[in-house]
Amino acid sequence: MENEISNSTPNTLPSDRIKLNVGGKLFETTKSTLQSGGPDSLLSTLSTRPGHDPIFVDRDPEIFSVLLSLLRSNRLPSTACSFSKQELADEALFYGIDSHLRYAVSPPPLSGIDASLVSTIFPASDGLVSSFTAAADDGSVCIAHGGQISFYDHNLTHLSTVRTHLEDITSIRHVWPDVAAAGSESAAGIHFYNFSSARYIESIHWTDSTDPRIYKARVSSIADSSSQIFASFECPHRENCILSIDKSTLQISSEITRQSG
Repeated sequence: MENEISNSTPNTLPSDRIKLNVGGKLFETTKSTLQSGGPDSLLSTLSTRPGHDPIFVDRDPEIFSVLLSLLRSNRLPSTACSFSKQELADEALFYGIDSHLRYAVSPPPLSGIDASLVSTIFPASDGLVSSFTAAADDGSVCIAHGGQISFYDHNLTHLSTVRTHLEDITSIRHVWPDVAAAGSESAAGIHFYNFSSARYIESIHWTDSTDPRIYKARVSSIADSSSQIFASFECPHRENCILSIDKSTLQISSEITRQSG
């Protein structure tokens, strides 16, 4: 069996070392390296196992070598290109270090995107994209095409598609991990759909029983914060406002900046 032994330093104590047997290949590293994966990761759990015998893990040793290098340097080694994004993502998820992998493959903040990493998404049906939204925390993407919403993970791998009751979608926002809010310039209201169960959740409309000009209000844009969803509504008579919607209850919290004309 081949050994992968980390370089020792004066501050590295023998008691900090640990051996792993991954798929028949022996790796020697330090407990602190494994624990850098985070307290909830499998590797951190393995680092606390008692005894000196190698801990056996029945996974791909070559991909583990890449992920171990990632933990040591916070960068992917050149050997990572031997595997697909999905292969690396699956193994990182198994070990509980998928957030480290996402960080390593993401472009530096405010530094643009490497053109060599750009991919093109072609929805399977109704392929004319009318709107899209990207989640800043995990890199996933929601794309509206026709009356459908397709969801892609940070590797741009298609996960699911939801057919809505709308003929077209002109504004969309990823408001929860499995939920998107959508609006249309041809239909009133803001509408919520769940990706994982492929179902419609609820619709919210701007109404005012004291003002007959407020009817068939359509959503032109959507934004959100950690606790609120903000939807810009506009009526055929050009009455308009922004509604603040509570995320936990999907109830209207307040009417903001209502204007006429």
